[in-house]
Amino acid sequence: MKLKRKSTFYVFYILIPIVLLSFLNVLTFALPVLSGERASYAITVILSLAVFLTITASEIPKNSDTISVISVYITAIIALGTANVITSLLESRLASRDKNMDKIGPGFMALYRLARKCQC
Repeated sequence: MKLKRKSTFYVFYILIPIVLLSFLNVLTFALPVLSGERASYAITVILSLAVFLTITASEIPKNSDTISVISVYITAIIALGTANVITSLLESRLASRDKNMDKIGPGFMALYRLARKCQC
């Protein structure tokens, strides 16, 4: 007896949308800083990834000893999306400040120096 798993359902309905949502997460920085839509766009992508994580968690057997690779991938992308939202909010804060009245704080300067050191 031969058993064969049909994987096209999982590829078309789970894998391809997750990869496309991961790509959309990167495109957050293509939006203008002062438009105000950057953070809401990034949060929408995170929420849709959370929905896919819920779907994949419901498909996995409950008494499995291992964690599926797709669940780990989605969780990592959600963590990167959270960092994306934080970065967008900090960048929006810096862009909307009054350059003559508000000085850049030491926390922002430390982040700027760290980013300059980490640049390729």
